[in-house]
Amino acid sequence: HERLLDDVSNIWLPVSVRTWRPDGSADVVYEDGTLEREVPADELRLAAVAAVADGLQVPVPLYEKCVDRKGDIWVPVQVLTQHPDGKVDLQHLDGVVEPSVPIADLRVVPQTN
Repeated sequence: HERLLDDVSNIWLPVSVRTWRPDGSADVVYEDGTLEREVPADELRLAAVAAVADGLQVPVPLYEKCVDRKGDIWVPVQVLTQHPDGKVDLQHLDGVVEPSVPIADLRVVPQTN
């Protein structure tokens, strides 16, 4: 994920989400270990979506979406678009598009070498 620091200059910093809160905000940790609590979802974006939006050529991580309440079942998805409110539109492997999914419902699939 990335956190918006300056919307005028469009400055984003990499962060790890530690906790998603019921109101949609998140507690995030910066690369230097600093913790920031209750960051609004509209000030967070998925790093891969950001890289594509900025025209950079980077490997796009694969994402999975949780499809059960206990967090045991995850399915692969592709992120199509991220909205200003922090939600994303997804496409499942069968082609079905799912709009406005909270990014809290996603996780990055670890890359294997």
